[in-house]
Amino acid sequence: TAQLSSDGFASHVDIGTLTSTVAGTISGTIPAGTASGSGYRIRVVSSTPAATGTDNRSNLTVNSLPAQPSAITGNITVCQNSSQTYSVTNVAGVNYTWTFPSGWTQTTGGTTNSVTVTVGSGSGNVQVTPSTCGSGTSRTLAITTNAAPSAPTTTGATICIGGAVATTLSASGAIAGDIYKWYDAATAGNLLKTSTNNTDNTYTTAVLAATTNYWVSILNSGGCDGLRTLVTATFPTASTDDSNLAGTDFWIGHVYDGTNFTTYYGWYN
Repeated sequence: TAQLSSDGFASHVDIGTLTSTVAGTISGTIPAGTASGSGYRIRVVSSTPAATGTDNRSNLTVNSLPAQPSAITGNITVCQNSSQTYSVTNVAGVNYTWTFPSGWTQTTGGTTNSVTVTVGSGSGNVQVTPSTCGSGTSRTLAITTNAAPSAPTTTGATICIGGAVATTLSASGAIAGDIYKWYDAATAGNLLKTSTNNTDNTYTTAVLAATTNYWVSILNSGGCDGLRTLVTATFPTASTDDSNLAGTDFWIGHVYDGTNFTTYYGWYN
């Protein structure tokens, strides 16, 4: 029997045994809850014949497993595709391994006490396991994921030049209880319009002098925002025709822009 002690074997704990009458190897396991310290030694004792071996003659250090982390902080009801942060109280020297429900992706934090994730479609547990020289007891937090709506279908428009005319863009795909949200960027950006209901599906731009992109998403009744879809207000392409070739009585499909003929848009045959 292999014995572990930190007090000269005035007290000890058995860490492994071997039943044999010939030489062999004893595999030992230090029990959970053993106090950390640097003065441990190991010896072997036998029963037949009864004998006590000398210890290993050098001190061993035993490190305790890390304690179970504090409660996980973070939202327990989340929207698919949203970004969420989860954390526990940091303990110096401890690494934290995080696992998430199906389809979730960790984006920042690594093995630190605080991580950011992009939510997938699955519900389940967020789990964190502490580790130093071994793994401690995990902590879990149950999560419910609400589905995000599908990205809308959009219809762009061509800008009408030569006057103070706005352009109307449209979207479809929202159902009763959903609303549309219009933006000037694919992510973040400025919210330009929030519709009143699912049938309020258009956005009217300011007067534009160049092709301009917009994005629209659907927000469902559960408060989940779907992915944004691009929709474009397109400024007509300048014609490559030369007005000087038209002569004095005939135009080669040039369109007057309301101010002058220095720029031409489109052509007619």
